[in-house]
Amino acid sequence: PNSFAHETTFVQIWNQAGSAIDLPGLVLELATVRAGMKEISAGGAEQDLAIADVAHAEISAKKQDGPAVMRHLREAGMWALDVAKSAGTEIAIAALKTAMGIR
Repeated sequence: PNSFAHETTFVQIWNQAGSAIDLPGLVLELATVRAGMKEISAGGAEQDLAIADVAHAEISAKKQDGPAVMRHLREAGMWALDVAKSAGTEIAIAALKTAMGIR
């Protein structure tokens, strides 16, 4: 039951904000964010998981699965947002903030 409620949350997030997110543009920007994360990663397990979540979000965006994008971006966390800001990837920044509930 908890996973269903969790998935419902991401469907709601996507339904509220998804129309403002350019998924094809997000795919390109997430690739940039992922590459940036790999460049600066110290190889720790938590960083590896964050990189994997960005990769999952990228794949989900290619499949036009907005709720899955939101779920993976929320899991990717603040480090992904920081790297997105450093890279100047505006679509990725907006999507990460939306997924994490940051205004």
